[in-house]
Amino acid sequence: MTKNACCKSEEIGTAYETIKIEKTNNVCPMCENYAKKQASKPIAIMCCEGACLRGEIARRAANMLCSSIAQNKTARICLGGAFTKDTGQRNLVRNAKKVIALEGCFIKCSSRMMKGAINDLSQR
Repeated sequence: MTKNACCKSEEIGTAYETIKIEKTNNVCPMCENYAKKQASKPIAIMCCEGACLRGEIARRAANMLCSSIAQNKTARICLGGAFTKDTGQRNLVRNAKKVIALEGCFIKCSSRMMKGAINDLSQR
């Protein structure tokens, strides 16, 4: 991987980074099966995937929410899969009636990543 993987640009007063992500033809069958099974759930849960304590708390909260607290209403997405490839994981976010982002900190990685991948994703 080269060190010049991104560049900064200005668009209507907002700074953006353009990052090149290598395309792949690979598809994870487990993720696709999961996405199909979860597609009818109205709420997609995405969260911070950071390695710090805040990220760990966000991940645990997301997993608890989807596996026990609101199991029948929520689908936990794979943020990496949803961000890097337009397959079932991104469709869970795109088609959900509501998307909840559990951010570990003020950088708001999951919200910013998915807003870049899905143009009409908005925050409230």
